[in-house]
Amino acid sequence: MNKIFAIVIGMVMMVGTAHAYKPVDYVTGTVTYNDIDLDVNGFGTVNIDKTVGVTVGAGKDIFKNWLAVEGTYGQTGEASIGGTDLGEVKTIGVWLVADPTIFKINHMPVKAIARVGGVYNKVNTHGLGNFYDTGMAYGVGVGLGITKKLDVILDYRVMDVDLVSGVDLNIDTVGLGVNYRF
Repeated sequence: MNKIFAIVIGMVMMVGTAHAYKPVDYVTGTVTYNDIDLDVNGFGTVNIDKTVGVTVGAGKDIFKNWLAVEGTYGQTGEASIGGTDLGEVKTIGVWLVADPTIFKINHMPVKAIARVGGVYNKVNTHGLGNFYDTGMAYGVGVGLGITKKLDVILDYRVMDVDLVSGVDLNIDTVGLGVNYRF
């Protein structure tokens, strides 16, 4: 999995070098609602309380208004079970994002969004230390171009974080955010 992450990072660096005159084409910010489940192999799944987090990032178009490479940083917010704080997940992601316009409403483009990427996760726990994981993640969504530079985005993302052998966090995220183009 680390090799895949290194390949994705290399691709981002190549695209950035080829377009050095303009380092990013857009910035993004999202408020997220996270459903986190702890999956213990052989013992089933424990539903951890829902959390509210944030994700910020920047993107570089490969094919304008169709395909981009995006880098993000996100936090899930403090997770707990029955009022006991467990910690939070911090994520750095490199995504390949497709967002073609599928139709227009009153001259405003409606975009279908699909993403796949590599993520590096740091799980900060209270009392158990920190856990680190790299892996793949994916998501889908829809965007509405409010102006030529501003899109409102609604998306859904899925990540699985391996804490230790046989213990995983399954994170489903619904986000509402904006993309601002330069």
